Amino acid sequence: MKQKEFPGQPLDLLEASYFRCQIPIIYCNITFKTKINIKRLKKAIELTTSVVPEIICSYNIKKNCWYDSGFNIDNIIEDNKINNYQWDLTKGPQLKVFVSNNDKAIKIAISHLLCDGTGFKEYLYLLCNAYNNINDFPIYKNNREPKDILKTISKKKIKKYLNFKTKDITIPIKNTGNNLYSIDCPIEQEQFIKIKNRAHKLECTINDMVLAAYAKALSTITGSSDMNIACPVNLRKFIQPETLRICNLTGIYNCSIQIDKNKELKDILNDVQNEMKKQKQRNEYFYKLIMLHKVYKILPLSILKRILLKTYLIPPVSYTNIGIIDEKKLLFEDSKISTCYITNSYRKFPSFQMAISTYNNICTLSSNIIGSKENSKIAKEILLLTKTNLNKL
Repeated sequence: MKQKEFPGQPLDLLEASYFRCQIPIIYCNITFKTKINIKRLKKAIELTTSVVPEIICSYNIKKNCWYDSGFNIDNIIEDNKINNYQWDLTKGPQLKVFVSNNDKAIKIAISHLLCDGTGFKEYLYLLCNAYNNINDFPIYKNNREPKDILKTISKKKIKKYLNFKTKDITIPIKNTGNNLYSIDCPIEQEQFIKIKNRAHKLECTINDMVLAAYAKALSTITGSSDMNIACPVNLRKFIQPETLRICNLTGIYNCSIQIDKNKELKDILNDVQNEMKKQKQRNEYFYKLIMLHKVYKILPLSILKRILLKTYLIPPVSYTNIGIIDEKKLLFEDSKISTCYITNSYRKFPSFQMAISTYNNICTLSSNIIGSKENSKIAKEILLLTKTNLNKL
C-alpha cells in the first residue's frame, strides 16, 4: 500500500535547508499549579491530527513532504527525565510533548519545518480547544497554501536593493562543546507593565524597544558598532479574513544600524524605528519570496536546495518576536497555568537567536544554544544585558 503523503510548501523547504546549523524544532514551556490530565491531553492531541495530520508523520527532505510512518499518540508523549529535546524529524513525528515534575510541567515541541512561531501558537490554541471540548471538538481546516498571501504582496510596491549589503554580527567566542542549553530571562509583570507604559509615552512599539536594547547588548558583548539583526515579519497580517494557518509564513527584515560607544539608548531606539520604517517601505523580502515560489514550480528540488543554501544564508545573529501568547486561548480548563513561554530552535554557538514571548504580562527573553557551559554564560549575559537596557529606556 502506498504511503499517504502531505505536500510541503517552499518556506518549509527553506527551513529544511538550515538543517546543518540548527535543530529545526520550536518549544513551548508550560508549568501548572496543579497536575494536567495526561490521558485527556493524549486524546486532545489525537483530535488535532484530524486538522494537522503532519504532526504524526515523518518529513521527507528529498520530496519536501510528510508521509505516514505509522506513528500514534504514544510516540508523541514522553517522560522528561532524559532531558533530550531533539529527535530526527525525518524518522520521527513532528510533535512531541515532554512531561515532568509529576505532571505539573510540560514542554511541547513542534517541527519548524511544519510551522513558524505564530503557526505554533495557532496549534497550541487548537490543542487547548480540543482539550476543553473533548466530546464536542469543532471541525477545522488548516490552510497551508500561500496563494492568497502571494497575490496580496505581489500588488505591493517592491524596491529591489540588489547592491544593498550589510555586515553580519559575529560573537567572537569559539564553540567549545555540544551540549544543549535552554536559557531564559523573564521580565516580571510589574516591570513589563512599566516598559509597556514607557513604549506608549515614547510612541514606539515593544518590538522596537526590544530591538534597541538587544542591539546595544550585542554591541557591548562583541565590541562592534555595525549592527545587522534579522527580524521576522508575520506574513499572515497581509490577508483577511484570518483562517487557521499552522504553517511557515514568516518573512525577514534586516535592521541595520550603527552604534557608537557612547550612543544613548534613546538614540539607538530612534535609529531602530527609522530603519524598520525604511525596511517596511522597501518590501525587499517580498521579491525573494515571490521568486522562491515561482522557481519552486520549475526547478528540481535537489537543485533548488543548493540555490537556497547560497542565497538564503541563516544570519549568525538574529531575533524573533513570538509575541503575545493569548491566555484566554492557551487555557487547560482543569489545570491552571502558572508560567508559559515559547523559545526558538537550538543553534550551534556562536550562532545566536534571541526569542521573546509574553504570557499574562510576563515577558520572557530566551535562547537555545548548542555549546559549552562557558558559551551558555555568554548567551545568558546577552539576555540579561538586553533586559537591563530595556529597563533603562
